[in-house]
Amino acid sequence: MFICAGVIGALAAWPVQAHAQTVGAPANPLGFNKIGVGGQFEFDKRDVHDSSEHYKLETSRLAVKGMYGVDQGIDLYLKLGAADAAVSGADFNGDFGASLGVGAKIQVMNFQAIPALKVNADVQVSYLQSKDGGKELAGWDMAAAGIAAYTHGQIVPYAGIRLSYMNLDGSGGMTNLRLDDNIGLVAGIDIRIQPQLDLNIEGRLLDTTGLTVGVTYRF
Repeated sequence: MFICAGVIGALAAWPVQAHAQTVGAPANPLGFNKIGVGGQFEFDKRDVHDSSEHYKLETSRLAVKGMYGVDQGIDLYLKLGAADAAVSGADFNGDFGASLGVGAKIQVMNFQAIPALKVNADVQVSYLQSKDGGKELAGWDMAAAGIAAYTHGQIVPYAGIRLSYMNLDGSGGMTNLRLDDNIGLVAGIDIRIQPQLDLNIEGRLLDTTGLTVGVTYRF
């Protein structure tokens, strides 16, 4: 998910221990027995709260991603990488720590009248941790998104809505940090820059203000 020309504007996505989750590239499943590998950078800024205080949480994440098509319309994927977190109002500015995510992308609907239009679901669970000296912030996030993707030549714009949940615990009184907003919008575009290489750019709004840029190579 990188910086380039694209459409990032109107509808659906989600977050992590100190960061929000992308819907994931590519927008459509790979296909049965297909493999994809890639890398991505993600940045998210969100409002969170505990039982008494409100904070601003910023996260960034670098990850490698592996995908496998277990069926014609179902991909499973794994993300491994590093993520950091900063919490304004809590004096926490963490370093990069390990992160892990697993998920599935499922094609739930296509249209005979409009073969290029697909409706897909994406479900993810992620864990990460970030440390600032002797302080640590760590936790889980989960997301479920529904997106509509339209294939037009070498580009696939997509947009949708997501439901997200996050629970982080840390030192210095930061316990049970949760999102202020659990419903968000996401929009992005996949661009086929070579026969087997895709570029993805994605933006997220409402539950987070986020951007993801990534590449995927299909085998």
